[in-house]
Amino acid sequence: MAPVTQSVLVALAASAFALISPPASTEAFSVAPSISAPPATASLFGVAPIHPRVGVVLRAEESEEAEPTAEGAVDDSEASADAEEAEEVEAVLEDPEVTALKKDIEELEADVKAKRAELNSIQNSCDRYSEAGYARKVAEMDQNSKNRGAARKSGQSSARADVLQNFLPVLDELRSIDAKYEGNDFAKSYKALTDDLNNAMESLGMTEYTAEVGAKADIRRFVAAEEKYSDDFEKGTVISPVSIGLEIEGNVIRMAECVVSLGSEVDEEAETDEAETDEAETDEAEAAAEADEATE
Repeated sequence: MAPVTQSVLVALAASAFALISPPASTEAFSVAPSISAPPATASLFGVAPIHPRVGVVLRAEESEEAEPTAEGAVDDSEASADAEEAEEVEAVLEDPEVTALKKDIEELEADVKAKRAELNSIQNSCDRYSEAGYARKVAEMDQNSKNRGAARKSGQSSARADVLQNFLPVLDELRSIDAKYEGNDFAKSYKALTDDLNNAMESLGMTEYTAEVGAKADIRRFVAAEEKYSDDFEKGTVISPVSIGLEIEGNVIRMAECVVSLGSEVDEEAETDEAETDEAETDEAEAAAEADEATE
């Protein structure tokens, strides 16, 4: 009896030590396979006891985590099943002849589109290589040649105008000296210098122009030496020329001077009064609007 009693005491001491000491990690705990399983008790062979509430809590957490995944899988399966069912119904309801007819229509539309593109290409080729197309191409090339010639000529004229404009002060000075010493016999021998310079500039294309009475005074070619009211001439027209201008093929090197009309003085006063009246009415309307806004 003594040896048996000693082994029993050793087993009881081991069980008590397992109950008192905390587990080293979560691996010391085991989940019961079922909630309804009977709780394990401390055995004489050192098996750690397991509380039944631990198994219940862990089992509940696992079931809660599994529920959303199961619901999502059910929804996806239902949606795919509905789509497959709709496709099957549509395939059953559609007549094979209708399907074949749709396919034929698509092929015919593609053929028509390709034929239209081919027709447009052929029409363009016919127009390009026909007699009318050849004549059109010749006219186009001739016009391009003329445009290049005109541009080149215009560039040359513009360059000559820039150069001759620098000699205008010299020509003006010679003319002024000739006028000053007109009666001097010695000065008459040098008058040829003025004529030679003027002739040389004219040989380079310089021409004179003047303002035409009653014509519109173009600000690119005429400068107003004087402006005055006139009942006989419209506003902005030339009343009388004052001095001649100089140009080279449309490139002005000296603008002509003239007297420009301001129009009828009576009409000018009437327009001024009308403008002042409109401005006063506008100011009154703005003041009334501001007053209404302040009242509101």
